[in-house]
Amino acid sequence: MNANLLLDNVFGIELPSGDRRSLSLPALLAALGRGDVESFTGAQRHQADAFHIFLCYLAGAVLDQAGENNPIQDEAFWLDGIRRLTGRDDDAAWTLVVDDPTRPAFMQPPLPTAGAFSSYQPKAATPDELDVLQTAKNHDLKGARLIEATPETWSLALISMQTMSGFLGKGNYGICRMNGGFASRPCVASHTSLQPSRRWQEDVIRLMGRLSDLLHPPWVFHRNGYRLLWLMPWDGTAGLGLDTLHPFFIEICRLVRLIPANQNIRALGKPANAARITVSRETAGNVGDPWIPLRRTDQAALTASTRGFHPELLRDLIITQESYQPAAMQTLRADDAPAWLHASVLVRGQGTTDGYHEIRIYIAPKAKQLLLGGGEPRNRLGRLSDWALTRARDVRGRALRPALFTLVEGGPEGWPDTGRREAGQWVDSWLAHYDRNWAHGYFPWLWQAIDQTDDAARAHWLGELQQLAQQVLEDALRGAPQRTGRRYRGKVRASGLFHSAFRKHFKEEMINAAG
Repeated sequence: MNANLLLDNVFGIELPSGDRRSLSLPALLAALGRGDVESFTGAQRHQADAFHIFLCYLAGAVLDQAGENNPIQDEAFWLDGIRRLTGRDDDAAWTLVVDDPTRPAFMQPPLPTAGAFSSYQPKAATPDELDVLQTAKNHDLKGARLIEATPETWSLALISMQTMSGFLGKGNYGICRMNGGFASRPCVASHTSLQPSRRWQEDVIRLMGRLSDLLHPPWVFHRNGYRLLWLMPWDGTAGLGLDTLHPFFIEICRLVRLIPANQNIRALGKPANAARITVSRETAGNVGDPWIPLRRTDQAALTASTRGFHPELLRDLIITQESYQPAAMQTLRADDAPAWLHASVLVRGQGTTDGYHEIRIYIAPKAKQLLLGGGEPRNRLGRLSDWALTRARDVRGRALRPALFTLVEGGPEGWPDTGRREAGQWVDSWLAHYDRNWAHGYFPWLWQAIDQTDDAARAHWLGELQQLAQQVLEDALRGAPQRTGRRYRGKVRASGLFHSAFRKHFKEEMINAAG
């Protein structure tokens, strides 16, 4: 069960041919450089971007140490570079289980003395129980559900937990790359391809391009600063300042050690008295991470709400950039190829997980050129995008929502009581279908609008919204709970209210738009 990640074939990949194999960490970096990684077969969805960023920072640290910028290197280069980066005469720091607690293990800091290990208590019996801790209560993921643990699942759980966790009660401090302990660490970037190899190559190149800026004020990083934060002894009583770190530092945030247990592994841990990295509250997660957009008002790291990457936020990140300064990794390449915006986040609350959100937005070549060009064409797109968001909300609130209440209430006289809680829960579930459907079509419509007049684009969008809302209403007519004996009246009045409301609020605009 124990593994040396530098020598043992731990990480599963799928090749472009469809074949599968397992690779050591240096071999994986070489395969990414060759373009051989079509997918990571062992990573769960919420772990994929944590692993991606880990691999980018690791590669960047090795390349900087070697005076290189090209991520396309062979396995021997990566093996030698990681060992030199580690600065030890053994591979303990890349081994999952190390018996001596005063030596580092993978993502597990050593203790100042062996005796201090007696205070460690059982923490996790399975990798997913160790993972980003609050997922055990999440509706997306259930804790301790793995039947067979492997070196790969333990490695990925350690990376996810140590590089993505927020505050979870006394002694469980979070990472510095988020805006507060109850925030979340997003990953936002644009790529020419969503293939893991291409994503990694492009991000490592951009990461190396950022290095010089991060080594000068206002940043306080040092080229000889700490890179792998699980190498240094830590007893949880003091933290490190940003001025002691290299810009590509790979952080840890929890005191944890893996130990052997009946031919398996289990994790022990203890609370810390201080965060591993000490930053002021005013830093607000802005520590140079190029995957994190920054709020323009105060330069704080983006914290996603329970809505995740909703259309209003995506519009700001991609088009208007009024509220958020885009992440450095969002830089679009000035060529004729299309692009993809990739964004993910595990939204956190106070001791809860409010869902894993991931979205990929295709940016057509003509849209990319418009965004790069700026000026009035981009401003026009911003105005159209804002109008479209407003109309989507209007159709929801003025036509679909009251029609759904009318249906559930059995066709009451006059306007339905939209404040009833029980009925509102059913209505909200149907409205969620509408929200997902129009959000899915929002950016494709917007890219088409580039070649249309404003009137034609608006008529098209209103027509789409009407069709989507009507489909939701028709589905609800067949499946929503309704009052016994008033089903027919409820259906008739719901349909009538929807169509009359649409005519009242939107029909004239559709006619005017169509000319």
